[in-house]
Amino acid sequence: MKSIVLLSGGMDSTTVLAQAVVDSQEVLALSLGYGSRHQKAEQEAARKVIGYYGVNLVTLELNYSIFRGGSSALLGEVDVPNEEYHDPEKESPSATVVPFRNANLISTAVAIAEARGYGQVWVAVHASDAQGFAYPKH
Repeated sequence: MKSIVLLSGGMDSTTVLAQAVVDSQEVLALSLGYGSRHQKAEQEAARKVIGYYGVNLVTLELNYSIFRGGSSALLGEVDVPNEEYHDPEKESPSATVVPFRNANLISTAVAIAEARGYGQVWVAVHASDAQGFAYPKH
C-alpha cells in the first residue's frame, strides 16, 4: 500500500514515519505550513528525517488567514505560556491551540492521497492531547 505521512519533523510524526516505512510499499512525507512560530525549524527537521529514511517530501503552505484571530500562541497572537499543555486541572483549552488545525491538515493530506493514488494517510497523535481541556474534543 502507498502511504502519505503528515510530517512535522517532531518526535511523534517521525515515529509514525518510521512505522509507515516498514509497513508500506511507498511513502510520501507531507509537511504543511500553517504560519506557526516554529515552522522553519520543523520543516528543516522534516528534511533531515526524510533524508534518513529515504522518502520524498512535499511541502505546501496552507492559507494562514483561516487560523488567525483565535489567540493562538503557536501563531504568535499571544505569548507562549510556561505550562504543561495537558494539565488535567486546567479548565480551558491551551493557548497553543490553532483552531481546527488538525482537521485542515488531515483533510489536505486525504485530498492529496486521493488525487495521487495513495491508500493510507498516517497521522501522529498521542493520548495526552486528550487529557483535561488541553485541546477541544469537538
